[in-house]
Amino acid sequence: MSSIPIPFGMPVELWQSLLVSGGDDAPRWILADWLEEHDFPERAELIRLQCHLARADDPDDRWQAERREDLLLFRHRATWASQEIPLRRWIRIDETLDRGLFTRVRLLDVQEGFREFAELAARWPIEELALDNPSGEPVPTRALAESAPLRCLRRLNCLRLTNDADIVPILESAQIAQLQGLTTFSLTRENANLHRILTAISQWRVADLTLTLDFSGFPVLNAVLRALANSQVQHLHFAGVALSEAMIYSLADSALVAGLQSLDLSDRAIRTIVLNRLLDSQSNWGLRQLDLSHNFIDANGATALAEARGLSYLESLNLSRNPLGVTGVTSLFDSPILAGLRQLTLSGTRIYPTTETPTDASFAEGLRLLNFSRAGLDATAISRLRQIAFPRLVTLILDRNPLGSEGVAEVFRWLPNLPNLRTLSLRDCMLPADFPPPTSHELGADPRLEIRI
Repeated sequence: MSSIPIPFGMPVELWQSLLVSGGDDAPRWILADWLEEHDFPERAELIRLQCHLARADDPDDRWQAERREDLLLFRHRATWASQEIPLRRWIRIDETLDRGLFTRVRLLDVQEGFREFAELAARWPIEELALDNPSGEPVPTRALAESAPLRCLRRLNCLRLTNDADIVPILESAQIAQLQGLTTFSLTRENANLHRILTAISQWRVADLTLTLDFSGFPVLNAVLRALANSQVQHLHFAGVALSEAMIYSLADSALVAGLQSLDLSDRAIRTIVLNRLLDSQSNWGLRQLDLSHNFIDANGATALAEARGLSYLESLNLSRNPLGVTGVTSLFDSPILAGLRQLTLSGTRIYPTTETPTDASFAEGLRLLNFSRAGLDATAISRLRQIAFPRLVTLILDRNPLGSEGVAEVFRWLPNLPNLRTLSLRDCMLPADFPPPTSHELGADPRLEIRI
């Protein structure tokens, strides 16, 4: 263990407090004070910034903090990573900094590397762990669970473990009392191991769950929905193959879905008729985030979303790559039920310029992010869209639209109706090679506006 030095030469007691902190920011604030006192002011500032950003909601506040965070990371991350991250044969520590520390670890081979990992876990604050098993053979996860202290582990990714018996010892270990997020391998069978896994998910109060199902996943899904009906799961993501209509109907009727705050059904081959069934079943939904990108939802589906009373609390909606058409988008813009939206992503919806392009939006007052990339917008469409005022919009993404110089000029004329805009993205918009990127000063816009062309 002596081969894994404590970063910055900080006191052992302070480092050990980070090993058991989990989601508690208090040890990090103490660490920031210690770093500042010992001539590491930039790292101290980053810890405070990232702890603040983890809980900040105000757009202006976040904008300033994120810009400073980006600058600190650009200047120092590579150096910090080279100085702090220990090199191991079977372990990779990601260079992403979470609240100021390198906490994301991947065990490249559970068979070969679990002894290395046990040594690291005793001296490193592992908050996110991914397990790989390239051989496909049964792995010593029981030995791993017993030998490796994972006292601050918050997220576990078991997607590359192919045997359901391998995950059980880890999930049943008392070492992971802080676990909040779980990504499972392919669940294919309803058996004793599955029920032990689901019991453990409930026990550890997992709030963020990613399920991978195969074509035989219907009985497994029903088992999941029954077992987790009264669980703490608030964020649910489905990976794997398309969900059948029967699976969506089971999902719609479940108590688990009724308590969700975030649901990701992207790329699940969902059609409007199936979406209607899901929306009709949830009249009092408290859902905050809904991802339906890369499905087959048409204008009628968009209208159903716009009229779904169960979505009155929705803050983020992603409908990218769906055949909504102008009529569908207009129904979304006109919906009073969606007035609470803060983020709307409609990338790839192909809204060709017509006289039907929306000129009003019920949710315009509160929207922070609008993504209209790859939507077929040209100067005519922008000239109509710019009649809408978005007083709190922070990010506008119009990448890969055939705007040309005339369309971009229309976007710039939109800026007076976007007083809080901080990021404007106009990449690949068919501009001439010699197009001069204007500054925010030249446009009379807020000097904090970043224009990406």
